[in-house]
Amino acid sequence: DVGVIAPYRAQVLRLRLLLRGRGLGAVRVGTVDDYQGQEERVVFISTVISRPPRAILVAAAAAAAAATRRLLLASSRWCAASSSSA
Repeated sequence: DVGVIAPYRAQVLRLRLLLRGRGLGAVRVGTVDDYQGQEERVVFISTVISRPPRAILVAAAAAAAAATRRLLLASSRWCAASSSSA
């Protein structure tokens, strides 16, 4: 019962390929939205964000704010699953 939550669909697909390549295809990988109502005993939350070197500061700040909201949502999924399993 292991899962990985990533903020972006492309990241989810990349993580799935990497895990399957290492024989870990049973690990569930999805976005925060994919995990709504789901439970796992262990959840890893991927927080990687990348931008091209010339990205403007405003765009980077907006991306960081969006990532923060998604991380909070991801942690609420985990907290809800933890309390319902107790």
